[in-house]
Amino acid sequence: HLEPMLDAVALLRADRGALDARVIVASSLARTVADRIGRAATAAGVSVVESSAPSVLSAFDAALAASGTVTLECVAAEVPPVIGYRVGPLTELVARRLVSLETIGLPNLVLGEQVFPELLQGRFSAEALAEEAGRLLDDRATFVRACRDVRAMVCPDGATESSKHVARLLAPWLS
Repeated sequence: HLEPMLDAVALLRADRGALDARVIVASSLARTVADRIGRAATAAGVSVVESSAPSVLSAFDAALAASGTVTLECVAAEVPPVIGYRVGPLTELVARRLVSLETIGLPNLVLGEQVFPELLQGRFSAEALAEEAGRLLDDRATFVRACRDVRAMVCPDGATESSKHVARLLAPWLS
């Protein structure tokens, strides 16, 4: 997922001029993987931050995120994500037979509709990522409101233990 995301940053910079971007690398990641990510990011002119996503996300205006829990971390920090994911052809074939969801992004599942852009499989490209990230940046206020909607649904009482709320919300899709 990293290469198309880094290429998308280059496209955004070409289109919009100065654009500050960072790759967040979890400290729990294997050192060899973190080093490989760091080399690729540095070569693309993108800085690396080794930290947990929640501790730094609030500094961002938008995110390019692989589908998973990080997308919920993004919306919790009011950072609208472009959600992307790509798997091999065999995995895709099996997944299509086993899963019948219109949307896969956790924030979109919580909302019950696709609000945050999802780029899956063949649609996961640098060009599409850059286009959708540009749309998030141009209409950021609308997407921040959607982030707040997700957060209100996940933590209706402002509770800090949101995992139980998320599990309850996602249960219908997992059974």
